[in-house]
Amino acid sequence: MENFLLYLLKVNALLTLFFLAYHFLLRKETFFQSNRWFLLLGIAGSFIIPTLLFTSIVWIAPQPILEYSSVILPTNASIVSQQISEEKFNWSLYFSIPYLLISSYFLLKLILELLSFFRIVNQGKKSIQNKIQFIETEENQSPFSFFNYLVFNKSNFTEEELEYIFIHEKIHIEQQHSFDVLITKMLCLFFWINPIVWMYRKAILENLEFIADAKTAKITTNIYQYQKTLLKTIINKNQLSITNQFYQSLIKKRIVMLNTNQSSRKKLWKYSIVVPFLVAFIFFFQHETIAQVKETEETISSHSTTQSTSKIEFTINKKTTDKELEEISNALRESYDIQLEFNKIKRNKQNEIIRIKATANTDKTYNSVIEIDENEGIDPFTIIANKNNDNEKTVNYIRPNAINAQKAPTSTNTINNEINTINYNGWKIEQNKLDKTPVLFVVNDVKQSTGTNIKFDYTVEVTNSKKLNKKDAIKKYGDVGRNGAYEFKVKKHEPINQLYIINDKEYLSEELKGKKVTLDGTIIHYSNKEAQQKYGDKGKNGVLLFKGKATISEGKKDVIHVISTAVTNVEPKNIKLEFEEDKTYIINNKKYDYTTLKSKDWWLYNDGNNKIEEKNRITYITGDVVENAAEWNSQEIIEVSHEVKKSESKIITLDNDKKIYITNGLIKIPSFPALELKALDIELDGNKIANKAQFFEQKNLNFIKDITIDDDMKVVKVITYKMVNKKTDEENERQIINVAKERAEKDRLARIEAQKQLINEAKERSERDQRAREVAKNERREAIEERKLALETKREEQRNQLEEKAEMYRQKAEEQKEIERQKKE
Repeated sequence: MENFLLYLLKVNALLTLFFLAYHFLLRKETFFQSNRWFLLLGIAGSFIIPTLLFTSIVWIAPQPILEYSSVILPTNASIVSQQISEEKFNWSLYFSIPYLLISSYFLLKLILELLSFFRIVNQGKKSIQNKIQFIETEENQSPFSFFNYLVFNKSNFTEEELEYIFIHEKIHIEQQHSFDVLITKMLCLFFWINPIVWMYRKAILENLEFIADAKTAKITTNIYQYQKTLLKTIINKNQLSITNQFYQSLIKKRIVMLNTNQSSRKKLWKYSIVVPFLVAFIFFFQHETIAQVKETEETISSHSTTQSTSKIEFTINKKTTDKELEEISNALRESYDIQLEFNKIKRNKQNEIIRIKATANTDKTYNSVIEIDENEGIDPFTIIANKNNDNEKTVNYIRPNAINAQKAPTSTNTINNEINTINYNGWKIEQNKLDKTPVLFVVNDVKQSTGTNIKFDYTVEVTNSKKLNKKDAIKKYGDVGRNGAYEFKVKKHEPINQLYIINDKEYLSEELKGKKVTLDGTIIHYSNKEAQQKYGDKGKNGVLLFKGKATISEGKKDVIHVISTAVTNVEPKNIKLEFEEDKTYIINNKKYDYTTLKSKDWWLYNDGNNKIEEKNRITYITGDVVENAAEWNSQEIIEVSHEVKKSESKIITLDNDKKIYITNGLIKIPSFPALELKALDIELDGNKIANKAQFFEQKNLNFIKDITIDDDMKVVKVITYKMVNKKTDEENERQIINVAKERAEKDRLARIEAQKQLINEAKERSERDQRAREVAKNERREAIEERKLALETKREEQRNQLEEKAEMYRQKAEEQKEIERQKKE
């Protein structure tokens, strides 16, 4: 699950990289087709690149195996003492359920939009031209296309406007822009939590409109009329997000881009700017360096070191269960802060491991990796993790059949009644009676009993170690070294002598060992640096200042036991944790009951930010909790317990069960140390009060809402319900004013929008009336012309008739003359 979440994180990171490259370098360029493929390839690359893994091998020298103070844990036993029986809460499942629910909501919304689209298609009038289905609908719907469907409302546009719209939408259909829309829709469905993904989708949709507008502008001759058509679609905003809409809210940008000059091809270099970032991503996140150990007899047979090093071992075989693998990973993470992952695990029908890969991250530039693939089940191999005083961590993998040198057997899988432990001054040897080849241990040139494991406690520092093979061991130590030997040089740790100031008298730690100090007051701990500045060289190891009256009596051997009669500010090196039967404990966010803790020898190693706080009979402890600190920890051992005198205490319980303790002139506020009241100022609702000593002695303090302290721990701030109610009234009044302002602003914007709409409607009516007047004028002109033509035709006919009659009369006159002439003759 963690690997999958890491993959999704990388996908989102790459999507962000491609979007930023487009937004800052390519968004204002007119390479619309190139931008389309850049954005689509960005989506594909974001999913593919995180699946690629490039490896390189680094050969390193082997690390020492047994030359350490060792802590060997079995794989079939409890891994770490701090581990609790209660399973960890599955946070990934907790967050994945609401995430999937929201994704399901977006999926349902997508399905509903598809159903709405097909409803519009089924109810509309259909016609097919050049494989494009034209759907005429009566709904007040902005024109759009989806794959080969083109939906429009004819009544909203003129024939010329529809022609522009059809050209635009045909470009969307021909270039299959619906695929881009669906891809971005699915992207938002899966990565809805990432705002960059929504901006990525908007960028793709915006670029698709730029492509269609640019192509339409080349085809049409009247760009001005096309831009007016874009503006007209503003009144029709009903749309489905899965379609290519002729109307988009980015009308202004589209018009600007229509009038933008073509970008110079010299700017194509901008597409290459993303390449070095991709290379860097692959190098840092998709490149794995595998460390391989040089396995030579010389390097295995001897080794010397000048540092004390701790070691933890685990043996894994084909029978190891998934739960045991998880316990091993948890143990390394909690004990050494080493991230060990097991993957590529494959099992046969007998549930035996036949393939496994282990990868350990030790904060180096490479990972330690082993991968085994054996059909008959893997041979056992040992994981050895080392950590020295400089916090340097290494992980090695040892396979018995991979080296020829002799290796001392371990007691990893032999935790039973056959082990005999021999304790020495500062170390102990665990002897396993079943071990047939026990090795010899030599400490400071003194031969010890042979055994399978040696452990050094906190009082001993290993200054040098060396392993001898059988031949060298027999030559040096005789037959007792027939199985090999290990030589150690050790020295005792110098005791830490802290300075104690009790009853104004100075003591060193050695003087107080085995003593019990009972204190009526406060303990203040100064770190080494602070103590040296305040007390000089004698405070170099830290100072514990006991403020109040203290008595010293006999106590536990080798332990300084401190009992204080007040809640104290205690910061010693180690605090012994005492557990009570009727309490519940939350230790580092893990829940424990008394049954689990009653046998625990747990200490709080206070070398950092640690805290002990009690609320509702639940004690919260945060910090480094260690077991058996007296045995291995080199810091000083101090027991601290509290015996608060109830008769001298006052508890103020505030809201949310917050408790304030006032004891013997001290005040204890949660998350702050106990402080002396007389050294503090008290503010009541922001005003300092004079009688601060008597303020908390009042019987009725129910008027107090909260008590806090400033960062300098000099002023106690008391807040009353009156001040809270005053602030609440002021906040309510401000909220009412803000709501009124918001409503007024909304009304103003609504009026402006209504005025704009009325102006647009008036303009449209004026344009329609103007067109109607022009049509009527043209019709009247044509009618007059027709009447003129008719009159001219009629006059021409009458003229022709008159001419014919005149000709007829002339002929008759000539005939009459001819008759008269003949009569005369």
